[in-house]
Amino acid sequence: MFYRFFKRLSALCIFAFLAACGSDYRNGSYTIGFDPSWVGIDLMGQQNNVTGFSRDLLKEIGRIEKTRLSLLPVSWDVLVPNLKSHQYDAILSSIYPYLFNQTYFDFSDPYLLTGPVLVLPISSMVTSIAQLNGKEIATLPDTNAALYLEKNPTILIRNYDSTPDAFNAVAAGMVDGAVAEALIANAYCRNIYNGKLQIATHPFNDNGLRVLTRSQTSLDLLKAIHRGLNALKKNGTYDALLKKWSLNTPTAPTIPKNMPATSS
Repeated sequence: MFYRFFKRLSALCIFAFLAACGSDYRNGSYTIGFDPSWVGIDLMGQQNNVTGFSRDLLKEIGRIEKTRLSLLPVSWDVLVPNLKSHQYDAILSSIYPYLFNQTYFDFSDPYLLTGPVLVLPISSMVTSIAQLNGKEIATLPDTNAALYLEKNPTILIRNYDSTPDAFNAVAAGMVDGAVAEALIANAYCRNIYNGKLQIATHPFNDNGLRVLTRSQTSLDLLKAIHRGLNALKKNGTYDALLKKWSLNTPTAPTIPKNMPATSS
């Protein structure tokens, strides 16, 4: 009788041990909705790049955190309503964490920055707004670039109606540089202006894509995202994924003091 009891106890212990060691998702499973067309963000045809990067990044975070993170494609018009009705645990979104948004959502740190950057000729050695004394810089509608350029009162701001016009002016030497959203600038500098223009700065604010959950729910998920994202940046995987998906523009926000981050 003792032998049978011992055998059964041993089997239960082995089963528990194997379950603990063998499970790839011992820290939970989460479904994250996203809109594969990324409505609301001008990506210049880079939708598949952003989707691929997001998938790979969450896969790596899940591997580190022993958490299953599954992406669910959803139409843009029901993305937020479905989150509010508990049809998934979180979403990927560019919604900015203003105080009024924090009533409804909790936010991760941005995992892909989309804010304005400084674009300069490829030969320029300038790396900050402080080095643009007396320079003429093109700005575009809806970038709020003036908020950042005004930190250097010697800069002459030239307003342009479109990104091609602004970038053409830089390439032709009509102005010294331009400010544009990071992913738009990335697309132009990699293609039409490859070898002519460069992205010279980090994004000026922390606008970007984040993981959003319903307020005061799935806090463990956001903690896992935070830990995993930091780990991937430290071990180089984050930069490698940006390069893999041709999104490897500067990645750390440089926010001028007393300058508000604004929604893109």
